[in-house]
Amino acid sequence: MKILCLENPKKVLKHKKVLENKLSVKLELDKTNKENIKIIGDEVNIYDAEGVVQALDFGFSLDVALFLKSEDFMFEVLDLKDYTRRKNLEEVRSRVIGKKGKAINTLMKLTGAELMLKGNNIGVIARVEDMEKTTTAICNLIKGSKHSNVYSFLERGNRNKKKIVLKEGDDLGLRK
Repeated sequence: MKILCLENPKKVLKHKKVLENKLSVKLELDKTNKENIKIIGDEVNIYDAEGVVQALDFGFSLDVALFLKSEDFMFEVLDLKDYTRRKNLEEVRSRVIGKKGKAINTLMKLTGAELMLKGNNIGVIARVEDMEKTTTAICNLIKGSKHSNVYSFLERGNRNKKKIVLKEGDDLGLRK
């Protein structure tokens, strides 16, 4: 049994039946503390369920959070304060998001990761082999690197791995 303290246990309980079926665990709301959820089951299933429940609580959708059931994916939370000394964190968040979400969408396309910004935290769900590259790119953006340099870094990493298929009209914000 594992007890998790969540910010929003209602979101997890909303998907309780689906989670219990897909993860082979039992989820219960703790009667003493309404913010705690008990996960009951086999240790391996509890470990998988822990990541899925934390991703759901962070704000990811159920479909994206269920990627974590596979051992090929992992969930990580980056705190903006750990990577910058700036006092104006709104400016840092806006660097990561970009105009109309262009920067964060480009990062998601280039890395294949799912990203979500919540307050001063960035949630990342990515393949294990891509997690380091993704977090490095985000950290470089937070520290003030140019967007084009970060995108070039990601494209160099993707050349060795796979070709990214872009649809006509997709604009990554790179100069021509």
